[in-house]
Amino acid sequence: EESPYAYEVTEEGVVIYGYRGNEKLLEIPEQIEGKPVVALEGDRESHQGFVGEGVEEVILPDTLERIGSMAFEECRGLKGVTMNEELTRIESSAFENCVDLEEVHLPKGLRALERGVFLGCTGLWHVELPEGLKEIEDRAFCGCTSLKGIILPEEIESIGVDSFQKEEIRSGEDYEVQIYGREGTKTWELLQDERYKGKWKPWKEIEEYKEYWVKREDYSSRREIYHIF
Repeated sequence: EESPYAYEVTEEGVVIYGYRGNEKLLEIPEQIEGKPVVALEGDRESHQGFVGEGVEEVILPDTLERIGSMAFEECRGLKGVTMNEELTRIESSAFENCVDLEEVHLPKGLRALERGVFLGCTGLWHVELPEGLKEIEDRAFCGCTSLKGIILPEEIESIGVDSFQKEEIRSGEDYEVQIYGREGTKTWELLQDERYKGKWKPWKEIEEYKEYWVKREDYSSRREIYHIF
């Protein structure tokens, strides 16, 4: 039986760069040809995301180590991705313009968010960053117009240009995603820089968001769910 995946077998394992199936819920296999699936990359023919527009949810295997550049770019029907904890790298523009992507829980082994990784994800409204995260590169969450607030881990060492810019044009108080930092941490020290003046709030002020409810529809169960920031 012909595989629905386009892939390459390397010394390290299998790299998948295309999917030709029609499953809405796609569970990536842990092995192909007896070797572990270690990476996903963008489609080498279309130069866009490897799963196309038909896939709505993806479950990544425990063997996966890397989501390559543009791996899910322009996958406009994608609503959710279940990431494995062994994942250590998500490369630039990996989820660019995934406009239906709503929630992201990033794995604990991740140390950097590369340039434009969630650029233009207009439906993204909740993100959980891992405590081990050190670097957020340029435009990582740029254009995430539904993202109201985000809590930064304690050990952030650098934040790139326009990482949390919502709009291309400055348009009032809601111009950037509200970020929060904990006092007495490395992240707190970084936020004292003049570049971040007015762009963040202390952790204690997150209480204001406990009165702010964001209502979204759960497409899989047709229930309505609520989230408190």
